[in-house]
Amino acid sequence: MNLYRNILKQAGQLTWRYKFLWFFGLFATFLGSFGGYEILVNRTNADFAQGFFDKIERLKAVGVLDGSFFTGMISSFKAHPITTGISLIILLILVALFIFVVWLAVASQVGLVSSSALIYQKPQKTASLTIGKGIEKGTEKFWPVLGVNIFSKIIIYGIFFGLSLLFLWGSPYHSQLTTDILYIVLFIIFIPVALVVAFILKYAICYAVVEDKGFLESIKEGWNLFIRNWLISLEMALILFFITFVASIVGVIISFLLSIPFYLLLNLLVFVSADLSFWFMIIGMLLLALFITFVGAIITTFKVSSWTNLFLQLRSKKGGVSKILRMAEKIKK
Repeated sequence: MNLYRNILKQAGQLTWRYKFLWFFGLFATFLGSFGGYEILVNRTNADFAQGFFDKIERLKAVGVLDGSFFTGMISSFKAHPITTGISLIILLILVALFIFVVWLAVASQVGLVSSSALIYQKPQKTASLTIGKGIEKGTEKFWPVLGVNIFSKIIIYGIFFGLSLLFLWGSPYHSQLTTDILYIVLFIIFIPVALVVAFILKYAICYAVVEDKGFLESIKEGWNLFIRNWLISLEMALILFFITFVASIVGVIISFLLSIPFYLLLNLLVFVSADLSFWFMIIGMLLLALFITFVGAIITTFKVSSWTNLFLQLRSKKGGVSKILRMAEKIKK
């Protein structure tokens, strides 16, 4: 357990001491917490595939797939140039905002990994670390890290979509018991595949950022490192999952306790002024959202720095031995 204890202890110290990393943690969360498992939490049923078909139907309805939508846009622009022009400008602004958020999320992911690695490897040089330096590193390694993220998403969602299709198409022709068994089997198949892809993503990003590998080489090396240390990776994931779960529960409890006096004061303000109570409620909701975001940023910082430290340990001569293997050796003795 010393390997994990040291890694988690160092990650906790790093997260608390270098608070500027929370900025990176905030935006890196948009990418699923370093190859996280969000699809395992909220995409584990055939609704994902059904929702995909619903989206396709909506695209067909508005004419995007057959080109009639764009023909209609041209006709609308001729008939109402000002209104259509404003709509296009708003659309372009939204697209630009989306691109900016993606860039910032990837840059933050890179900045968090590179800064954590430097702190672990060369603590004497941490004085030069800033948000600007991290963003600069993120811009430098943007494309290979973006490619690794997209690759992992395509693999995970592609496999899950294919399995969901089997479930969606097969369920109407079988009994409820057979359908339930089919669902469980497909789910059991999907979980290990998704976890493997998530682990490879973590290590591939570290290879791209820390060791300056290219896109394909990072994926290859990430796969090799995972194969050599798959049990350690799984144990680390379980430990971090438990810590994240406990931290989330604590965050919910703190939010509830803080909201009690706020709720009581809000009820008093209702009798004073409806407008005042309304704005007080809006401010309270914003503060709650900020608190949740703040906690999420800290958790992401801790998790990414932990995986980065594990990567460095596995790549060094120290390496590591699985807790399960160590227990097995003790039992043999």
